[in-house]
Amino acid sequence: MPAAVTTFAPLKSAPAYRRAAALIAGRINDRSLREGEPLPTEMDLATQLGVTRNTVREALRELESSGLVARRRGTKRMVV
Repeated sequence: MPAAVTTFAPLKSAPAYRRAAALIAGRINDRSLREGEPLPTEMDLATQLGVTRNTVREALRELESSGLVARRRGTKRMVV
């Protein structure tokens, strides 16, 4: 009798921008970042998270669409 063949589904990891958004959202939710407090610059966030600025921009867009952060004209992004 032949041995049963077991197949595995490929592992799927979340895109980098979603992981970055989750980390930033975690800081907001645990109150490390308070309402009205400016976020670090995109470059600083990219360096701290070990990702590109484009990844940070996508993460911030996702957080903005969910209502966690808001863009303020002429200033850095702010935590809502």
